[in-house]
Amino acid sequence: MTARDSTVICAPPRQDATAQLLVLLARDVLTPEAGARARDLLRKVDDWREFAVLAHHNFSLPFAYRHLAALGLSAGQPELMAAMRGLALRTTMSNLKWHGALQSFHEACILPTTARHAYIKGPALAARYYRDVGARQCRDIDVLVLPDDFTRVARRAFDHGLRFIAGYEPQPRFTDNDQDIDFMVRHADVISMLDAEGHLFELHRHIEKMTPVFPVEDVLADTCQTRLGRNTLSVMATPWLFNYIAYHHSRHFWSKLHWVADLHAIMSHPSFEREETLALARRIGISATVEATLAFAELAQQPENWQGALEGRSHGAVFLDACLRGLPGDSAYEFDRWKDMFLFDFEATWQVDTGRKHGFWAGSALRRLEPNVTQYFENRRSRAFEFLYVLENAKALSLNMLKRVSGR
Repeated sequence: MTARDSTVICAPPRQDATAQLLVLLARDVLTPEAGARARDLLRKVDDWREFAVLAHHNFSLPFAYRHLAALGLSAGQPELMAAMRGLALRTTMSNLKWHGALQSFHEACILPTTARHAYIKGPALAARYYRDVGARQCRDIDVLVLPDDFTRVARRAFDHGLRFIAGYEPQPRFTDNDQDIDFMVRHADVISMLDAEGHLFELHRHIEKMTPVFPVEDVLADTCQTRLGRNTLSVMATPWLFNYIAYHHSRHFWSKLHWVADLHAIMSHPSFEREETLALARRIGISATVEATLAFAELAQQPENWQGALEGRSHGAVFLDACLRGLPGDSAYEFDRWKDMFLFDFEATWQVDTGRKHGFWAGSALRRLEPNVTQYFENRRSRAFEFLYVLENAKALSLNMLKRVSGR
């Protein structure tokens, strides 16, 4: 199967039966009501091959295949369902390899260091919240580590043979240079690493991009445990995780449908408490983002309400709009919108609480002053001259502020 051409960025969001069914089936478990809606939509899909391609590119094919099989599509589309079944099985096998990679990393790099940590998305999320843990796809494994423990885990990972990524253009570049490793361990907010099988790990000092939303000490003081294979893992407590999911997935404009599945999986879990989640959102200053995410989750299973919601432009509909524009699965819409983001982390200013905007801006500015990996690899300097990076960043930040004030 090959992807069709990308839709034009400014084209209206898709609302046809294919789009509705893709979003509706992007979940681990279908409610009876969602199942009835899906059964009605089956008769309206014009191009099943396109449906399968889009589901594959949006990381939702294992969900879609399982639900379509249960709804009886196999009898009417035997060749398509056979092809989808093959893709779903290969995807599930790949996902289970990721589970094994996480366990190996945990045993080699986390357990020996006794680091305070939390696995965030990927296999750990699937293990705690999904019925079918092999259906939830991932492209990397993220682990948040307390800053005091970051150096020990990073050094352990390097000594264990994980390759540190120094850049991605024109293809991944690796470094084992002592000065490079020392700089990354001391300054990188996230270190990206590949294991011997090519699994990507991201070791986080912070879990947001620039805006200091999630206090690491508070997040790691409120973890819970989940079982994955032979290991018990620390993961973010559900209120923290849902707030993070709302932040992270909206930052990426809901450009993959397995992120929609995350919402329903977490909201269906016994540990999810709506009011507790919203109270935490108010505390950390992103209540509008979380409220919009909750509204979007409801809209995702009510396609008959999409047109009115999109016309009304509620905040939940803004997220739905982004999700539907991203259905080609090529991230073109996401990349196009990043240039207009607020503080590099939010689509628009409405996503953060009014009282926190100035604090978020100040925190973001302070982070932008810090030496970063990108500028280091563009112009390597010894440790004694790293202060020049701060001066360069201060100049860039000042010029950016002047540009915004002058309106140019």
